[in-house]
Amino acid sequence: MVNADTTVKYCQYCKRCWEKDKIRDTPGRKKKVNYYNDFPSIGKEKKACPMCETQRHFCDLCDQEREDVIKQGVTWVCTDCDKSYPEYITPLSHPRNL
Repeated sequence: MVNADTTVKYCQYCKRCWEKDKIRDTPGRKKKVNYYNDFPSIGKEKKACPMCETQRHFCDLCDQEREDVIKQGVTWVCTDCDKSYPEYITPLSHPRNL
């Protein structure tokens, strides 16, 4: 018996639960991820979903790959483009990197 707490993960960036589709996750088939908007996140492992993992290093405003990109609402922004980014937070101490 499969437990949802072991297969379903919670993405702290897009605030959704997600899991890899086991049926379609076979060799030769395109991998699919199921996203759940209204799913309880308590007890779920916190892990960036594949979409956020890919996108979280690219600034949507300057379209550059950076290590200091954070999510502001629905936009990924680097420290150079976001003037409201607090100077006392370094990219390595930001919660998304912990």
